[in-house]
Amino acid sequence: MKNLRELKGINSEKLKYARKEKSWKIKDLSRETGLTESSISLMENNKMSPNVKTARLLAETLNISLDCLMDIPMKDVPEIVNIYNDLSKDNQALLEKIALLMVENKK
Repeated sequence: MKNLRELKGINSEKLKYARKEKSWKIKDLSRETGLTESSISLMENNKMSPNVKTARLLAETLNISLDCLMDIPMKDVPEIVNIYNDLSKDNQALLEKIALLMVENKK
């Protein structure tokens, strides 16, 4: 993996597909996650990108892996997952906060 900038957020088509696989409407996913229907619709239409915490919530709610939901180059997935999984829960949370700060500073 070259750098964190390669991570482009979630794949909107995968999000929509995973929701429909559960036979859920947007309002069902909204109810299960606590996210607004508007936010989910924007994400599914690639008009909004969720932060890491929200992406994880969506993946967990839809019973899919976070790497499956995100646009991560497939060749980098095992390395990223192994590094992340080797961290303690506290360090995973810290890494997510750092990544969010980096994304915010990029804007």
